[in-house]
Amino acid sequence: MKYLVLIIVFSTILLSLSCEHNKGSNDYQWPTVEITNPQDNDEFIYGTVINITADAYDETELKKVEFDISISDPYVEIANYIDQNEPYEFEWDTGDLKGQLYTIRARAYDAEHISYASIKIILKDSDSINIIVPNGGENWQTGDLKTIIWEDNIHSNVMIELFESDSFYSTIINSTPNDSLFDYIVPNDILQSSYYTIKITSTYDDSIYDFSDDYFTISQINDSTVTDIDGNVYQTVVIGTQEWMMENLKVTHFNNGDEIPHITSNSEWTNLSSGAFCYFNNDTTYIDTFGNLYNWHALNDSRGLAPAGWHIPTDVDWGILIAYLDGEAVAGGKMKATGTIEDGDGLWNAPNAGATNESGFSALPAGYRSYYGNFGGNGNYAFFWSSDEYTYTYARELLYNSQIINSQIQDKRNGFSIRCLKD
Repeated sequence: MKYLVLIIVFSTILLSLSCEHNKGSNDYQWPTVEITNPQDNDEFIYGTVINITADAYDETELKKVEFDISISDPYVEIANYIDQNEPYEFEWDTGDLKGQLYTIRARAYDAEHISYASIKIILKDSDSINIIVPNGGENWQTGDLKTIIWEDNIHSNVMIELFESDSFYSTIINSTPNDSLFDYIVPNDILQSSYYTIKITSTYDDSIYDFSDDYFTISQINDSTVTDIDGNVYQTVVIGTQEWMMENLKVTHFNNGDEIPHITSNSEWTNLSSGAFCYFNNDTTYIDTFGNLYNWHALNDSRGLAPAGWHIPTDVDWGILIAYLDGEAVAGGKMKATGTIEDGDGLWNAPNAGATNESGFSALPAGYRSYYGNFGGNGNYAFFWSSDEYTYTYARELLYNSQIINSQIQDKRNGFSIRCLKD
């Protein structure tokens, strides 16, 4: 009997231990987890806050949900967060992370098992378009083939439009593949203006667009020329309501055929009270590019210098031109030929401040001859006579280091350039 009791007690202990063991081993179910926001392959603008949410379940007891964000090439964990209570969520501030592919994982833990779900999302720059050309200051002419250039990070076609004085003018193209370049032939019948801008817009989202930063010019190409009595042919340009020579006068005869005195001596030049001309530094190599320098008496001579149907501009004529080019403070830059001697692409000395030549006037720094007879200013200054007569008279000055155009009272014995204006 004693042995039977011991056997029963021992069996009871074994059964009890077996039951305890089985009680800790009944969790055969793995937890489930699903990322509910965002969706796989969603795109976001970096710098935004993304609300990551997950649904998780376990038949026994869910301990926690762990979120982590990483990149995989190479692997770098960007963020990690543990949430032990429903709803399971994590607000991820993307800050200034680079735009690329990121993996979001959610891990669900119970007492013995871990399950996970993952998705991939893309962080990118904000959708934008940035116009490169034309972006302000350019001078286009009718009939020209011009390339419109922009940069962007969008994936749709774009529409390109032309605006004049900040108002819609015409559609260049309704939809073109977004390859950042578009060749445009400027129409021959387009309005001449210095107030054009380009607008480029996404065809997928019209809230994504860009305008040129500043105005550019479209002018009528003018194939007309004018010829002086010596047979010199000058290209001309229409600026507003006026037509100007694009080159400095080179004529050496009055319109009746009489020769204009060519004076090289400083003392003779100083004492003149009648018309005369010279070459800069008395050097003929300057003629083709810079034209001649004339004293004011030459342009005032009744025998005439300007070709038939043309005249030497008055101060009022200069004023009309300058007003059209937005005033003395900026007109000089719009009249000067571009480029510098130092850069090898122009004839002005650096910095050739503000030079755009958007008017087409193409002023060059021919310099001057003073009433003492000495030469100076080639590369730095351009002086142009006005025909108005006073004790002294007016001239207009352009400078290498400024975009202004000055009006100056000058001695009639000075030698300056002449531009003629169509009647």
